[in-house]
Amino acid sequence: MKPISIWFPARTKKSGKDERPPDAKPVDRPSRYRQRLAQLGSIALLPLNILALASLMLILADALQRIGLPGAAVLFASGQVLTRLVPLVLAACLADSLIVHEKGLAVLAAALSALTFLTTASALADVWSGSQYALFNLGWLPGFAAGYLTVVLYRFTERHIRAPRLSALFNPRTLVLWLQPLSALGGLLSALAWLAARNGLLRLAQWIPEAGSQGLLVYGICNRLLLPFGLHHVLDDALWQHWGQFTMQNGTLVNGDIARFLAGDPTAGRFGAGFYPLMLLVVPALLLAVSLASRPRRRGQPALLLLAAAAAALLGGLTDTADWLILLVSPFLYLLYASLAGLSLLLSAQLQTLHGFSFSAGLVDFISFWPQATRPVWLLATGAVLAAIGFAVFWLLMRRFAWSSPSSGQEQASLIRSPRPPEQAESEALTQPEPDEQENPS
Repeated sequence: MKPISIWFPARTKKSGKDERPPDAKPVDRPSRYRQRLAQLGSIALLPLNILALASLMLILADALQRIGLPGAAVLFASGQVLTRLVPLVLAACLADSLIVHEKGLAVLAAALSALTFLTTASALADVWSGSQYALFNLGWLPGFAAGYLTVVLYRFTERHIRAPRLSALFNPRTLVLWLQPLSALGGLLSALAWLAARNGLLRLAQWIPEAGSQGLLVYGICNRLLLPFGLHHVLDDALWQHWGQFTMQNGTLVNGDIARFLAGDPTAGRFGAGFYPLMLLVVPALLLAVSLASRPRRRGQPALLLLAAAAAALLGGLTDTADWLILLVSPFLYLLYASLAGLSLLLSAQLQTLHGFSFSAGLVDFISFWPQATRPVWLLATGAVLAAIGFAVFWLLMRRFAWSSPSSGQEQASLIRSPRPPEQAESEALTQPEPDEQENPS
């Protein structure tokens, strides 16, 4: 006769499911996808903070330059250096979070791998492109690639390399040496992929001005969708610096929508006006919705980061931090955000507004070039409507699906499933209880 036991979560012999009483309340657990996305957001907190700091430094440098105070060039250069170092920091954070032993060596290997990846890809892409258009940029992808490559190789050597002679060559201490040629190969492949993508985007940039308002809708959506991959610079550079011509009174020929606007062309500013509603009102409203809809116990952790991202978007029109925050909350929300960007450019074109900027579509440039703009008040009205819609949709979806902003200290599943070492598997096998004997029908 078996003793009567009180129910507790245990695995059954046949189904492998938890034995729960019929009236037990179901446990609301996030899916493995949500757990991994949450862990990725937790890992990316340090790179996001660095990116937000770099954005604020660039905005401050632009303000100092406008009023003629010294130190603007140094501050601007420092902000650019921090921005370029974000992929290296991301690779180091991935290695530090996903590797248990030899963290210092893993972090060093990941950072050097990302540096090799970026240097190789940038040099090859710039040489092969042979063009005056945007230079190589893949955003955070080199950091992700280098970090995951480090983790995979580290776990492979820790798990499978057991022979004494092989372990002398393949071990965590020599991982830095083996990662460099693999990172250079990854840089070569990414340079080829970037060249192919750039050529396709340049053809798209030729179609966008000819398509009218529909082209602006496509441009706004593509601008946001390409930003995580760093490819949005290709479209921006082609349209802002190379599309259209204008001859100044002194005979100087100016190319590009933004360049022509700054030179005094009364017909320029189509491809810059639609970004003002997005930066000034929509992005701060979306970040406010993310903060208010997050779980109360996780709301305070990234509050300062959300505030810095909103300030960078509002004052200087720099939304890199905000874009990654929204993407790490939910890729679906990022698709909605890209749709709002497309609608912003579409409505701005339908309302026949023209505006430009010298730094970015922030409040400073919006006020500075107000006299030169065409119907700028409608940009504020467009932004208010889209901000209200975006805030409501974001808040409802986040409350409905219990999504939260990235925060540290969350319980998450591992991004990379690591095999158990033989010693751990053997110890688990020894401590595993023997299966009970089959019950007799009698």
